[in-house]
Amino acid sequence: MGKVVFVGGIHGVGKTTFCNKLTEIYNGSLKHLSASEIIKKYKNYAFKEFEHKKVKDIDINQKLLIEGLKKEREKDNILLDGHFVLLDEKGNIKRIGIETYMALQVNGIILLLDKPKEIIKRLNIRAPNHSFTINLLETMQDEELSWAKEVAKILKLPFKEINFNQCNTYEDCLKESINFISAYIND
Repeated sequence: MGKVVFVGGIHGVGKTTFCNKLTEIYNGSLKHLSASEIIKKYKNYAFKEFEHKKVKDIDINQKLLIEGLKKEREKDNILLDGHFVLLDEKGNIKRIGIETYMALQVNGIILLLDKPKEIIKRLNIRAPNHSFTINLLETMQDEELSWAKEVAKILKLPFKEINFNQCNTYEDCLKESINFISAYIND
């Protein structure tokens, strides 16, 4: 069974781009999967939750993610991008339950952070009709960081915080992640 490094961060922080760059560097020995894509695949129908980033069935979706990842990780080491907090259907920030990360059998956590002003620029390009404000993104990112650290501590998982704003270059952020990942998928 492959190992899983969970790459967390709020919407628009750059998880997919970052994971794709890492899988290129690892040249096929690391597969990138998105939690939302696994959920969509195993939900068996297209749903509109991801358009406005408010999720109706957070708990049901996490069960689909767990079952889907079991099938996907049979042979591959995986970078799984996802979230530690989401907006529920009423727009409230909700933590993903610790049981999800336990069931996913995550081997390490990388959390991506950036300035909310940079994140909102990406969201404006990707989803111009989004309802995020800089204040909401800041609050979500603070909660994402707090909960990710707590999950790592409770589950005794290695944790790496990557803040794009604090790296000299994007490549420096990648190098930090490569060192972290190598320590946990090659042991």
